[in-house]
Amino acid sequence: MDSDALQGKIANNPQFNEPKSIKLAGIDIGTNTILMVIGEKKQNGELSFICNEHSIARLGESVDKTRIIKTEAIERAKKILIKYKNICDENNVSKISAAGTSALRDAINRNSVIEELSSVINTEINVITGEEEARLSFLGTIENDNPSIVVDIGGGSTEFILGEKKNVKIRHSLSIGAVRLTERFFKIQPTSIDCITQAENLIQENLQIVDRKIFKGELIGVAGTPTTLAAVAQELTKFEKDKVHNYVLNIEKVNNIFNNLKAKSIEQIKQITGIHPDRADIITAGTLILLSIMKYLEINECKVSSRGLRYGIIIDLANKF
Repeated sequence: MDSDALQGKIANNPQFNEPKSIKLAGIDIGTNTILMVIGEKKQNGELSFICNEHSIARLGESVDKTRIIKTEAIERAKKILIKYKNICDENNVSKISAAGTSALRDAINRNSVIEELSSVINTEINVITGEEEARLSFLGTIENDNPSIVVDIGGGSTEFILGEKKNVKIRHSLSIGAVRLTERFFKIQPTSIDCITQAENLIQENLQIVDRKIFKGELIGVAGTPTTLAAVAQELTKFEKDKVHNYVLNIEKVNNIFNNLKAKSIEQIKQITGIHPDRADIITAGTLILLSIMKYLEINECKVSSRGLRYGIIIDLANKF
């Protein structure tokens, strides 16, 4: 068969015309949660998301005080990562990119923990700086070119990112997070007025680095605190992404939820519709962080995003293929 005939056969045969694609996964190993998204990148560059996983490991339990990641926390994380690796194998994922954040940044035993967790997913976990975490969170959250402020309230830290047209202008990483504040001020709930005041003061101290004259735009909240508050505001009995994603929380609603939470015990908080039992102990602190941010920036509305860091990790990975 001559070359022209061969080319014709290839052009007319569907099996030769199917666009090549590659399956990728992004894993966010946070202080409280371990999140994963799997995507498929087509030959034309299009990236579609086909699987989303959410699990609470509380890897950063007591890290704020001891700087040590506990054996029990490592075991919880390993079980989740084993499950995630199996899901990746089932979906024929070719490449995994995994990033560790605040807890792994702070822990003095991080090297041994990283080695142990990396072996589970057969991928080296990269512990990223707070600034890189902010960049990736912005990349994974933004869906338009409007001036935006992305606030990622994590377990150990909170990232602030100002950007426009998908470009980051300024980014800050603050050492305030829902787990960190809970362990310092909300160990017993309901907590005292004095503890709440101390927590507010610590948040305000950290916020001083954020220039509110510059940070102007649409406020977008990502991670478990905003998504939980969106579920509570709508009284969702189970997580419904379509109802949570892009839901707008106004400051009055956030303030009302906080006032309700601060008066309750953890067992009572668990009974509130929309709150996952494993998040009940840290949601009061997380809500206070968001409320304080909205007051500080003098912004009355926060749009909730169900995306965030793991999406930034996979988008960044896809750009390399």
